[in-house]
Amino acid sequence: MQAGGKLVLSGWRIIKSFDLGASFPQIYESESFLSEYLHVVGANESPSVDGAFAWARGRNGYPDIHVNPDIPEINGFPYFAGLTNINIITPGAFTRVIYRFQCKETANSSIRNTFQDRPCAIRYLGSSFDIILFGFPLLYIRPEEAKLVAQKILEDLL
Repeated sequence: MQAGGKLVLSGWRIIKSFDLGASFPQIYESESFLSEYLHVVGANESPSVDGAFAWARGRNGYPDIHVNPDIPEINGFPYFAGLTNINIITPGAFTRVIYRFQCKETANSSIRNTFQDRPCAIRYLGSSFDIILFGFPLLYIRPEEAKLVAQKILEDLL
């Protein structure tokens, strides 16, 4: 990344892939890869059961997106028509929030108080490299909405 480039990351437990031993919530030191390159200064993760994540509110030109109800695997246990293990991201300097976590209507008040409207995707457009980081897998988003997200990513990075 020091030589430049553009990087888009999306997936389940994406923050955990860079900090395998982490328990959440977590704060990252300024010298860490997550802070220095991904511009993440802190993170949390939604619970592993009763998928609370139903959709994400778009910011900074990104469209609202919703979990795709046509994917059979997410309609039963442990998801119950929502997604689990979604990363909440505390963005670093010069970073913009592009998505905010939205709970499904049946989420309990504890989950709602902890995760509702918290950043779950960020964008950093720097002088030598650009990063777009999603704390959830785009694979499980409605296809027509995912296409709009991809178009916006290309617009931002090109």
